Amino acid sequence: MRGYERLFGAGPKGALISLVGTALTFYFQAQLQLGQIHGSPTLGLAFLMIGVLGCVSLILWSVKALPVEKRGRELTILGPFKWLRHPLYAGFIGPFGLGLALWADDWSFLIFLTALHPVWHLIIQSEERLMLQEFGEDYRQYCAQTGRFIPRLFSPNPPPTKP
Repeated sequence: MRGYERLFGAGPKGALISLVGTALTFYFQAQLQLGQIHGSPTLGLAFLMIGVLGCVSLILWSVKALPVEKRGRELTILGPFKWLRHPLYAGFIGPFGLGLALWADDWSFLIFLTALHPVWHLIIQSEERLMLQEFGEDYRQYCAQTGRFIPRLFSPNPPPTKP
């Protein structure tokens, strides 16, 4: 695995697509006129703050469980990686994305967020192929036990327990 791919994976490509999509959603929001979700600026700000807090918490927990120098060199199942294969990305498309959509208070953002989720599943495939090449059967089993962005709470395969 090359240095850039090892450190950043699919993150930059996914971030660019997400940012462009968010900007386009802001731009076309007035033309679409899909309506407000809740109509409360205070509630919207609270959702955004909760989303940012959730995202930052997930990122910090991820970096603690898998420091930068170990990325692509070790397969970890500690911390959030016990439940998610890609907790860094999940933080952005999960809590932060939902918080942003509810802050914007427009249905177009929830529709965009819903459409963005499968796009990230496509983007992440190249990173997962590299991980499979690097870690082989261990990574294949890990994939069977954990969700990409959403924990598999009701999976027949329990999350891994050994580091």
